[in-house]
Amino acid sequence: MTEPVDATERRSRLGTVFAAVLLGLFAMNDIPIGIFQDDGHYLILARALAFGDGYRYTNLPGAPAGTHFPPGFPLLLAPLWWVAPRFPANVVFFKLVNVALLPLAALAVRGFARRVGGLSHLAASVLAVVCMATVPVLFLNGLLFSETAFIAALCGTLVIAEQLASRASPSWRRPVLVGLAIGALALIRTVGLAVLPALLLWLMVRRRGRNAAWVLGGARIALAPWQA
Repeated sequence: MTEPVDATERRSRLGTVFAAVLLGLFAMNDIPIGIFQDDGHYLILARALAFGDGYRYTNLPGAPAGTHFPPGFPLLLAPLWWVAPRFPANVVFFKLVNVALLPLAALAVRGFARRVGGLSHLAASVLAVVCMATVPVLFLNGLLFSETAFIAALCGTLVIAEQLASRASPSWRRPVLVGLAIGALALIRTVGLAVLPALLLWLMVRRRGRNAAWVLGGARIALAPWQA
């Protein structure tokens, strides 16, 4: 029984990835970066990080610190400036980032549906592809926005958070890892921090204060440099 199940799992994952790549390519457009503001901010901050100028708006007088946007997505984009430093010729190259991230987001949604929703291989794959094919996701994926990266990180974080919530950990390693993941999630989009109080509340209700303390500690470690 193991081999057919494993084969079905592999095929359904590959089908999910293939469909998501096609959707990502379909969503690509020629809209200039900066029209919707956030994408321009991400690119400027990523360039500053790539060339050693700190997390600053180097396009403005005095190069003020980029305090409005968390640094997760710009950090992801920064190395690409070394590969393709010539703007605007590198716009298409940067937009391919979200094409690559969409299959990861689809697999994360699929994994969440399998782990938390208990869906079958096929049902989870169909759900993941349908989620990626919605108009808001495709529209934002065609821009240099952080939503696709956030979807992938959110579902992955929720899976490991749910594992900790459902089973106590005698070691500090797993709860610290979950806390670090939540902190990293909030560094992509600050709304991801909402996962932290939800998990802490659940752990406290289940009288698992030690696990809650380790989760909080891990999240604070991840967030401390940004808050400083």
